[in-house]
Amino acid sequence: GGKATPNSISLPEPPKVLKVSETKNEQEETEVAVTRLLVSSYFGIVSKNLQDLIPKIVVHFMVNTVKSGLQKRLVHLMYKEDLFTSLTREHDEVAMKRERCQKNLKALHVAAHTLDSIPKTLGSAIPPMSHPGPRGQPKDRNASPPKRSRNDLGTKENANPNLTS
Repeated sequence: GGKATPNSISLPEPPKVLKVSETKNEQEETEVAVTRLLVSSYFGIVSKNLQDLIPKIVVHFMVNTVKSGLQKRLVHLMYKEDLFTSLTREHDEVAMKRERCQKNLKALHVAAHTLDSIPKTLGSAIPPMSHPGPRGQPKDRNASPPKRSRNDLGTKENANPNLTS
């Protein structure tokens, strides 16, 4: 055997060849059968895992290699000076949609401005007596004007010289 050091345990070396005894009892036969079944099952699981993994590994490396090469080629093609203007050119269909959206936006701004001016126009055109009060009676001339929000008071479009806060 080997030399033992003060901090180690010395075990005898196993024999070079193991000999199976001729006589086996029932417990040994059961243990051998279970061990063979477990080894066979383990081998089947490992074999199945390898069968599943090998194609995945091959595809993984093939796809990564192709992806890397394709990316390098596309970047090389994209950064050519003569192609830069054609790659960044706006398509005609997109330009038409953009112009149509700009026209619609301008029309919406005009409509919003028109709607903002309607209360001012209506408020100055209708005399105070024509507004019915509660239960259909004419409104009192000495009543205070309606309260307006801060937003209404601060904007130029909604400013009415007849209203005070």
